[in-house]
Amino acid sequence: MAIPEFSIDPGTYTHMVVVISNKLGVKHSFTAANSLTGASSSAGTTCWTSLAGPSSYTNERIGIWSGGYTTADSVQLITCGAAADSAPVFSYELINKLTEEECADAWADNGDYSSFGTTVVGNGTAEVSLLKSTDVFATACTDAAKILWTTTLTTPYVVTAESTFELKMRTTDAVSIDFDSGVVDVDADPLVGSNNNIMKMGADPVQLYLTVTD
Repeated sequence: MAIPEFSIDPGTYTHMVVVISNKLGVKHSFTAANSLTGASSSAGTTCWTSLAGPSSYTNERIGIWSGGYTTADSVQLITCGAAADSAPVFSYELINKLTEEECADAWADNGDYSSFGTTVVGNGTAEVSLLKSTDVFATACTDAAKILWTTTLTTPYVVTAESTFELKMRTTDAVSIDFDSGVVDVDADPLVGSNNNIMKMGADPVQLYLTVTD
């Protein structure tokens, strides 16, 4: 992710606040043990991100307008085939819900606020909300356009005129490989067997933390 140059005025800071787009991209290819079915019924053991999308938070909401993008969860964003054909592109996901899976589920106050609890991210504990394009709290999946990341610092940062900064991003537990939830009816038992349709690379909010060096 390209991070623009930034500066921080000298002082003592107890919190770190970062605002980023809720549109996150993943560019990836991989080889599976068994053949998988991707976009346009393509099949093979090598799969790669082939369509930009974007998708939305789950595979269950179709046609959600969020942050100026039309999401299409029913569309497979990964192609499968032979390794020689692999040519991955950036495939995008929109983070437009934090507390639940469905946009129809209850929307939490303050931009569907979610706390990472005791999870330590670098030098502190993190909290996340969604914002509209106007930088006020989002009120629904349809107007979420940005992610507000706030860290309560365990040890306050002391910034001087000589300080340098590094904004780090961690994707631990933030990327998934998402499959169709459809189930094949085998001998009238819907719990037996499932298809092998691969949908997309899933992207959850990345973890952000800042380091300050004198």
